[in-house]
Amino acid sequence: MSPPEKTGDEKARARPQDEGAKEKEQISFKDEGERRRPEWRTFPGPRGANVPLRVSVERAAYSQLVAHAHESLDAEVCGVLAGKLCEDDDGLFVDVQATVRGSAAREGSFHVTYTHETWNAIHLELEEKYPELQIVGWYHTHPGLGVEFSDMDFFIQKNFFGGRAQIALLVDPLGGDAALAANGPDGVQYVDRFWVSGREKRCFTPGKGGTQPSSAGAPAEAARADLEPVEVRLTQLVKAVDDLRHGMYRTVTGLSMFVGLGLMALIGYGIYSMYARPMTPPELQQYARVPVRVGDKVYLVGVAIVDWPIPSELLPKLPEWKDNPGGQPPEGQIPEPGSVAPPPPAGAEAPPAGRPPAGNDQNKGDKDKPHP
Repeated sequence: MSPPEKTGDEKARARPQDEGAKEKEQISFKDEGERRRPEWRTFPGPRGANVPLRVSVERAAYSQLVAHAHESLDAEVCGVLAGKLCEDDDGLFVDVQATVRGSAAREGSFHVTYTHETWNAIHLELEEKYPELQIVGWYHTHPGLGVEFSDMDFFIQKNFFGGRAQIALLVDPLGGDAALAANGPDGVQYVDRFWVSGREKRCFTPGKGGTQPSSAGAPAEAARADLEPVEVRLTQLVKAVDDLRHGMYRTVTGLSMFVGLGLMALIGYGIYSMYARPMTPPELQQYARVPVRVGDKVYLVGVAIVDWPIPSELLPKLPEWKDNPGGQPPEGQIPEPGSVAPPPPAGAEAPPAGRPPAGNDQNKGDKDKPHP
């Protein structure tokens, strides 16, 4: 990887006073992520990961990077990583959400150079497609050469991507390996893992992978290599358990809120019904004692005549109304509010309009009047 270079015309027009402007431009680029406050969100990987900097890469972004790397197996390719600087209870982490290809870079078998046209194309695509994201790092490939960062790679990371949360990602499309580096208090250092949509991805680190172990340390290196898949599986299991626990918590919380809202609605409807349709108690009109003989004894049974408007919600429960569809009285016998009319006898004919029904001599007074 080669550092960014000026074009031939720019070199010819360069003046000594342009050096300060160039340095200022580089510093402002390095500090691009520093000017934005970290966004608070939960890290998609496991909690308490022991790495210099936690890095999360969305699956779509990683697929774009891998596809770009496999397009050229003879020459190096490069691009930038776009995302957000985030923070949770464990500290800062980087969330890579997209990649932007260095389409105008100078590509070679053992180097790739960011040109002025490359940066113009990158910033234009960022403004058009990802205006809410920022540059959080860069990536390039070493086809068939392994994934160990060169001195030039460290120089570029330190001088052009020196932010506290800017990273470098190196991929070998032929070998399938990857290496990750981040800025630390002691300079640029390797990071042995990152997470792709919550799944751990192991990276090359000098002394842990990609090098031939010495004969004295062979058993220890072999044991460590055997334990790495177990550690990865345990990490994935812990992540799955955390996701399940959070999912159950969200489900229980949602059900509790739903039940609570239902109870509040029921209580509110009850209060509304009490004030909108108040239920008045029966008003006593007349009271009589009727003698009733039971066997050889006579009992007095009290009969009370009351005035009580029957609530509308109780009308369908009355025996006279149960045989009618929908709890409605027969046509022509709708009672006045607060009263109940008995149904006509079975087989009786309805009287003509405006004419009282025929009856015997004992039907006198109000009993001869048809029901309204």
